[in-house]
Amino acid sequence: MKYGDCEAYYTLGARYLEGTPPLKQDTKKGLELMNQAAELGSEVAHHSLGAAYAYGTMYLKKDNQKALYHLRLAAIGGMLESRYMLGKVYRPQNPMLGYKHFIIAAEAGHDEALKEIKTGYADGYVEKDMFAKVMRAHQAAKDSVKSEARDKAAKGYYRA
Repeated sequence: MKYGDCEAYYTLGARYLEGTPPLKQDTKKGLELMNQAAELGSEVAHHSLGAAYAYGTMYLKKDNQKALYHLRLAAIGGMLESRYMLGKVYRPQNPMLGYKHFIIAAEAGHDEALKEIKTGYADGYVEKDMFAKVMRAHQAAKDSVKSEARDKAAKGYYRA
């Protein structure tokens, strides 16, 4: 493994956590490697650690501060799912900040974030004009990734 290869550290860490053969499960080593990957700039490692701290998984205790730290860095790095999870973590204490993260994710095409925006609109956290803006942006994001080749591949993939 090359020194400084964050994705190699992440992959090896994930394999130790899962116990993927030929490696035996070693949670301590897996988390150590995952943290090294995050320190080296792996957005995926930050996302995985953030999710683990948010939900108390991978043998980590639930810790919202550590979850927010890792999820913020992953979201800044472009991880859309992390942006969505920031909304989930923030919403109970600060609904307006939570909905800001949902808005960013929904405008980029995240379907679950859009569902949260619909709920926020119904509950009065999202105003009508913002709701309409988010709906248009979400559709534009979805349209921007549509292609005939992608649709054909999806049909073939789901048929099997």
